[in-house]
This record gives sequence, C-alpha cells and structure tokens, in this order.
Amino acid sequence: MEVILDPTTVHFHLPNHLLVRVHREYDKFIEELTSYFPHEKDGILKFYGECWKIFNALNSLELKSLEEPLYLFGQFFQKPLECLTIAYYLLQNAGAIARKYIQDPQLLSFIDAEVGTPKTHRRYLARDEGTYGPMPCSIPKGLLGMPFNTTSIDGLYCVGDRVFPGQCVIAVAFSGVMCAHQVAADIDKELVSD
Repeated sequence: MEVILDPTTVHFHLPNHLLVRVHREYDKFIEELTSYFPHEKDGILKFYGECWKIFNALNSLELKSLEEPLYLFGQFFQKPLECLTIAYYLLQNAGAIARKYIQDPQLLSFIDAEVGTPKTHRRYLARDEGTYGPMPCSIPKGLLGMPFNTTSIDGLYCVGDRVFPGQCVIAVAFSGVMCAHQVAADIDKELVSD
C-alpha cells in the first residue's frame, strides 16, 4: 500500500485570516513563518533556536523517569551539558522566551497557540491562571513546579496532563513512559530489599 505523507503536521487557522502550516521540514516552516512576519525574522530564528536547544538536549537522553535518582545521576555523568540545558529551561516559560525576541502581537498569539503558554492554557483548557498541573497555591515557574508520577500514597502513581511534562498528546504519553519506568524502578527496589 502506498502511503502519501502530508507535508505539514498542523495547519493553524488564526485570526485575521492568518494560515500557518507547521511543515515536517523545519526550514519550510521557518520560511513560511518569516514570509508572514519578515520584520520579525531575527526574533523568529532566535526563539526557535532556543527551542532547538531544548529539543536536542531532550533527544540526546534516554527517556526514563525523572524521579529515579540513579537514572538522573547516570544521565548527568553521560551528558552533563544536555542535563544542565534542560535544568536551565525547566525554570522558564516558552511565552516569556518568545517575548525576549519577538514583539509582534499576532506572531506572539501564534507562538502561544503552537507551543502552549499560560495564555493558551487559560483560554483553551480553562487552567487556573494558565498554569500546568493541579490547582497551584501560587503560579509555578516553567515546568519545575509540576508534580511528577509518584504520590504520597505508596503504590499510587499519576499520569496525564496534570503531571510532568504537562499538556499535549506527546507530553501525556511521555508521562506514561516515565511512570512505567518509575514503577519498574520501585518494584526493583522492593525486590532488592526483600
């Protein structure tokens, strides 16, 4: 059976008749985005350059539970720069990073819709003040304030959009993968201690 791939992964239909396609090929996506906002080309390149730093750091690590100290310790010694990059960006909000480089309100609205910022989470997901995770006592900074898979009840774990890494299909799936690794690590600890 012949499969014909769609050249885009997402097609945004935004206010003011702005239609932005997120192409599978990154250069085409940037080319299209900068054609709509030529005055923001430098800012677009800088913002997405920072996004690539995060992606490349995450992509270089073997993805398991971030709650397992031995795993984190091992990853840090294998890939210290990547781990420090992730730690640095965990405290930051994607919308705030975009606003360091970009001023155009329409472009910022698109970035809010694409990467998911407190503004979009508040509007489309009805999240309290746009935050991730359970109802917070205060607004967390970036992803660091989110709960992980373990709970205070022994043997009870959480997965989904209310735990790290947050909302979207990929993030929820990753929370399940991390939880599976955490359960396996906890079972292994129990077997070793018996």
